Amino acid sequence: MANISSYPLITPKASDLVLVTETYDINAANPVVGNPTRSATAGSLSAINNTYSVYTALLTQSGVTAPVPTVLQNNTGGTFVWTYINAGSYLVTATDATLDVAKTIVFLNNGSSSYVDPNMFWSVNASNQIDVRCTGDNVFTKAAFEIRIYK
Repeated sequence: MANISSYPLITPKASDLVLVTETYDINAANPVVGNPTRSATAGSLSAINNTYSVYTALLTQSGVTAPVPTVLQNNTGGTFVWTYINAGSYLVTATDATLDVAKTIVFLNNGSSSYVDPNMFWSVNASNQIDVRCTGDNVFTKAAFEIRIYK
């Protein structure tokens, strides 16, 4: 049998298989005795500690236009569309993603803008909309915006 350190290192794909030694609960209805070796996909391992899905973007906004996101990560399964409502008021609408009002939080700052807005806030309006408000336009320059939807 080969020494495990002799195998080459790779960056696994989600569909790659990994070996798992299954533990058992002797008190379970049908315990599997003997800690058998099983396989699992590398992608399924991320679900073990995955307590929330996330949409993270850098925003830039100027004039009377919607903020333009540069999406850094989005594992929510949805697409987020920004709409300009009026000065300092924007709506983020999620398609194919559900925002649980009780389990959704947003982190927001105005980035590298020279103006620091102490009146920036957000609220989840519905299962697919977030209202973002600030003092006025031209506030976001590479602003950090993150939505976390907890399970």
